[in-house]
Amino acid sequence: MPVTIKDIATITGLSISTVSSVLNNKTETARISEETAKKVQHAALKLNYKPNMLASGLRRGTTNSIGIVISDISHSFLTELSTIIEYKLRELGFHVFVVGSNENDDQCKDLIDTFLTYHVDGLIIAATGGLKEKIIQLNKLKIPFVLLDRYFKGVETNAVVMDNYQSAYKAVEYLLKKGYRRIATFMYDTKLQNMRDRLNGYKAALKSYGIRYDKRITPVLPFFHKFDSKEIDKSLKYLVETMKIDAFFFQTTKISVAGLKSFAKFNYAIPNDVAVICFHDNDFFTLLNPTITSLCQPTEKMALECVRILINDIKQVGDKYSKEKVFFVSEFINERGSS
Repeated sequence: MPVTIKDIATITGLSISTVSSVLNNKTETARISEETAKKVQHAALKLNYKPNMLASGLRRGTTNSIGIVISDISHSFLTELSTIIEYKLRELGFHVFVVGSNENDDQCKDLIDTFLTYHVDGLIIAATGGLKEKIIQLNKLKIPFVLLDRYFKGVETNAVVMDNYQSAYKAVEYLLKKGYRRIATFMYDTKLQNMRDRLNGYKAALKSYGIRYDKRITPVLPFFHKFDSKEIDKSLKYLVETMKIDAFFFQTTKISVAGLKSFAKFNYAIPNDVAVICFHDNDFFTLLNPTITSLCQPTEKMALECVRILINDIKQVGDKYSKEKVFFVSEFINERGSS
């Protein structure tokens, strides 16, 4: 059993209020003598007393803690973002707890509810696709939170996200300017708005260059869980050899790695047989020869904006009823030998 203030009061023969005042550094205001303070401190040390931070935080109306829920802890982009956010928040004196929901709606809701049970001061959430109603509920409860990387159309919330439409447009336009016209991509079976925006950006870029969208070169894949390598192999072989695509736009890092493995398996030369561009960079790409062209997302800027907005929400800086949504477009493209 953990040692309590009551235990220290019993062993010292002092009142609970006196012990509490000493342990909370209120000896002067409570007019407690130096001798009594030392007696309490000695007993606390002897009993290995650990203060209940949650209880003391609740008495102050704050716990100095932040909960971060990310959808996939194996996702390099989200992991990098949450690492920078955690570091910055710890600098500001917060205890930070990072958990992953494995792109599971129920798990994501449970993790949020657990954080609320522990009265965290605020939340940062990379939400799963079916979390719209939960986000609306958090708004109604006036919980300080920021959506990270994902958002829900029609729901006013604090959010720091990529302008996925413009970023995808930029990636596909890059290929179009290089002269490629048969540009394929994978569609994803998901409700996530960011992935819909990427597909719509892809379509818009084609349209602006007078190219009709061809559903046959945008096969559908599940958004999460392990990809079926045989299915990816089959799809890419069909796209390259039957549909005669000349370029591929990979919309996520995970699928780009799986796709590049397939290209290597079939000895497709990049960019001679098929050019490639990926949404978000990966250190792995630099190891390939030629290396892979990719969009770069401004992770540090996004992380710092996320922290700024959350702290303002917690402190109720500005209009407490207004929400701040910040969109970032990929700053540049790492142009390498792939296209």
